[in-house]
Amino acid sequence: MHALVQGMILALSLGVSVVSAQDIRVEKIDLSQPLPNGPDLKVLAEVRIPKSAVKLALVLVLPNAGGLDGTGPQYIKALNERGIATAELNPLADDNWIRNVMMSKIVMAQSVRNFGVDPDRIGIMGFSHGAMVSLVASSESLMARVVRPVNLRFRAHAALYPVCSLVYDANRASFMNWKTARPAEGGDPNFYKGMFDKMTGAKTLLLAARNEDYEDAPTACPKLVTDMNASAPGLVDLVIYPDAGHGWDVPASRSYQDHISRKNGRIQHTRSQSTFEQSLTAVTDFFVRELAPR
Repeated sequence: MHALVQGMILALSLGVSVVSAQDIRVEKIDLSQPLPNGPDLKVLAEVRIPKSAVKLALVLVLPNAGGLDGTGPQYIKALNERGIATAELNPLADDNWIRNVMMSKIVMAQSVRNFGVDPDRIGIMGFSHGAMVSLVASSESLMARVVRPVNLRFRAHAALYPVCSLVYDANRASFMNWKTARPAEGGDPNFYKGMFDKMTGAKTLLLAARNEDYEDAPTACPKLVTDMNASAPGLVDLVIYPDAGHGWDVPASRSYQDHISRKNGRIQHTRSQSTFEQSLTAVTDFFVRELAPR
């Protein structure tokens, strides 16, 4: 059965109306947030709001470290059609996870305040680096420490092709060398150590590729999931696509060098249409289910 038809059937079964493009309002978030240490945090996002008589669910969409490349809108369209608002961040705050979590919390608060979003029905998804931010944001210990006036939490997380071994090391290592993205023997204490000891309790969907250029994902990702599920079993579900590599859903295939790769220095993004269709269905069904009114 075609993915769109399947999506429409599931949406209707869960009480989610299918929304046309003409019924979607587009808004912008553009602000600077002063920080006590360091430069102001520039927050940019495009918010797409389906027409609705009730408060909406929202999914934040975080791009990869290279910025917007057309990958996010594929998922945004599907989510909007199923009555879920979206906020695509542009860009991320360099490669700093915690600054990106701060940005995400600010976008959550702005969306609740200005766009009629239900504060109890907000999710987050990301690609590559954005996926790692989505995983970090499932940590209650970290969410409680950043942008403290904002007490909102995500109710669902989706992470598409994160570097699982990097997140795993950050949770366990006493020291990290962030230039090499590997554990170190000394230096400043690792801010992220033990972050998954206390989770927010939100469900997480982690989608990975068997032919991942950054790492041996079939080995690394189950180890990370074990750590994330340690305090609350069953929170994180893992799917490893057998015929895909990093960036299976990019609109145009490409390659580049990345020094943080733990497997190959060269990273290849090759679109796999069949895997993209599977991940699109998995992600949209996941958010329709997890963000349904309770």
